[in-house]
Amino acid sequence: SEGELWLHQRRLMQPAFHRRRIAGFGEIMTGRTLDMLARWQGRPDPGQPLDVAEQMTGLTMAIIAETMFGAHVEEEIQRVSQAIGVLLADINFRFQVPFYPSLRWPTLRNRRALAAMHTIDAVVQGIVDERRRSGEQRDDLLAMLMEATDEETGQGMSDKQLRDEVVTIFVAGHETTAVALTWAFGLLAQHPDAEALLHAEVDAVLAGRPPSVADVPNLLYTRRVIDETLRLYPPAWITNRQAVAEDVVCGYRIPAGAVAAISPYVIHRLPAWWPDPERFDPQRFAPDAAHERPRFAYMPFGGGPHQCIGNSFALLEATLILAAVAQRYRLRLPAGAVIKPKPESTLRPAGGMP
Repeated sequence: SEGELWLHQRRLMQPAFHRRRIAGFGEIMTGRTLDMLARWQGRPDPGQPLDVAEQMTGLTMAIIAETMFGAHVEEEIQRVSQAIGVLLADINFRFQVPFYPSLRWPTLRNRRALAAMHTIDAVVQGIVDERRRSGEQRDDLLAMLMEATDEETGQGMSDKQLRDEVVTIFVAGHETTAVALTWAFGLLAQHPDAEALLHAEVDAVLAGRPPSVADVPNLLYTRRVIDETLRLYPPAWITNRQAVAEDVVCGYRIPAGAVAAISPYVIHRLPAWWPDPERFDPQRFAPDAAHERPRFAYMPFGGGPHQCIGNSFALLEATLILAAVAQRYRLRLPAGAVIKPKPESTLRPAGGMP
C-alpha cells in the first residue's frame, strides 16, 4: 500500500491494534501456550528433542487464528496454514535465486503458489460471507476490521482490501513472533546466567499461576530478554524503501526510484551504539541504558509512519509465551548442536532449534 490507499487503510486498522484492544487477547495467548505445554508433558518419550522452531510456529499460528477468526474455524485454518507454508517457501526461494519466472509462467512452483493463493482467498472470503449472513457479533480482529470505518469519510474496506489485510496480519502475525521466540530459547540455553534471572523474575511475579496481561508491567527482565533477542536476531532482518525523489545520504547519491535496502540485523550490531555487539545482554534495555542510543539504532519493527502496526500485539504475545514456558521448563540444546541463522524472508535458524 502506498500514498492515499495506505493512509486510508492505516486509519481504518489502527483502532483494532490499540493497546487496550490487544490486551483483550492476552487470555487466548496464555491459554494456547498452556495447551502446548500440556502436550509437552504428555509426550511418550520426553528424552527426544523437540524442534522449538516448529513448536513456536504451531503455537503462534493457533493464537493468530483464534484472535483473528474466533475458535470455530479449525478445519479452514488448517487449509490456510498449509497454503501459507507453500507461499512462505516460495518467498524464500525468491530470496535465494536471482532470476525466476514470473507467476504468469505455468511452472510447477508457480502453479502451487497460485493454488495456495486461491485457497487463502476462498477460505477468507467464505468466513467473511458467513459472518455477514449470520449477523453474529464477535470481538475478534476480523470483526474489528469488518466494522471499521474512516472517521473522515465514513467509508469501510472493500472485500479485496479486507482480504489483503487479513492475510497480511495472519502471515506476519505468526511467523515473526515464532522466529523471535525460537531465538530467545536458543540464546537462553546458551546463557545460563540470563536464564536464571528470567526464572527468578517469573517465579517472583507469577507465584505459580499462569501469566496474564496484568503481570506484563512487572515482567521487566522477561521483556528485556525479548528486546535483546530482537536486537541480535530480528526476524524482519532486512527491508527496503524506494526513493520517491533524488536524495543524498552520507555523501552517497540516491537516484529517484532507487531501492534502498535497510537491515536491522546490521544496524543492531553497530559498535558505536552497541558495545560488544555480539554479546547477549538483556540489561542493555534497562531504563538507564536506553536513552544513550539514537532513535533508529534499534528498529526490529521498522520505523516511521510505516512501522509495523502489530508491534504491541507481538510484544505482548512474546512476553506471555516466554513467561509461561519459563515457569515450567528449562530448554537445553543437544550436545554439539550448532545453531546458525538462515537469512530468508525471515531470519530463522538453519535446521530448526532442537
